[in-house]
Amino acid sequence: MIVSSLALFVKAQEPLKRGELGDNPLRGIIYFGETSLDARVQTNGFNIGYNKGKIASYYRTDYFHLSFGYEWDHKEWSKTEYFKNFEGISHYTFGKQNYFMIFRAAKGRKIFLSEKALKRGIAVGYAFEYGADLGILKPYYLVLEYTNELEREFRSEAYSEENAHLFLDTRKILDKGSFFDGWDEMEIVPGIHGEVSAVFAPGAYEEKVRSLEVGLHLDVYARKIPVMVETTYNRNSWLIPHFFIKIQLGKRYR
Repeated sequence: MIVSSLALFVKAQEPLKRGELGDNPLRGIIYFGETSLDARVQTNGFNIGYNKGKIASYYRTDYFHLSFGYEWDHKEWSKTEYFKNFEGISHYTFGKQNYFMIFRAAKGRKIFLSEKALKRGIAVGYAFEYGADLGILKPYYLVLEYTNELEREFRSEAYSEENAHLFLDTRKILDKGSFFDGWDEMEIVPGIHGEVSAVFAPGAYEEKVRSLEVGLHLDVYARKIPVMVETTYNRNSWLIPHFFIKIQLGKRYR
């Protein structure tokens, strides 16, 4: 009796293999954790992320998320012009005041609502996430034309109240400045975020992590984010919502 019980106990510790339960989905916790990378495109930018999750139950995974992203304003528009005298093409974003980059750290939970068949099918669920933002503003430089009765001069400058009459005058803009200008003028803007998404996973209960997410994300910052120069017709905000699509790939482990 003792030998039989011990044999059953040892057998129970072995990982379940595909087909051992016939046509029924696998039950119980087979994997205890997962790591993955993700890439996301959204209505105002893109980002890449890293996830480390703990599989709490057959249907639930709690995870920690880190990401870096770049965002723009949907009102941005680029202007391209050929200047014969300078033998070059001018290309810049009119009215842009800052580049905006974001680091995010968050906790989240993913829950599956359906079971995937062993050989085919997609598990469907949802995920929610909340965490902290570290926004980084880097000035956007333009090459501006300064003229007087004696000379004509071009200067690469960031936006300021003093040069606003040139920065917003397409006749006085030669080109955009170097991306490497302004790194010593960066500003940090803290914030928080939250998001919800629908999850579609063909590999929900397998060793490889594969999923597609579609959702809504909201950032809330400590102050307005001046990606564009604020005018009567263009108002910046400290609330930035967006829709996103995310692909996630990784691996689960025991």
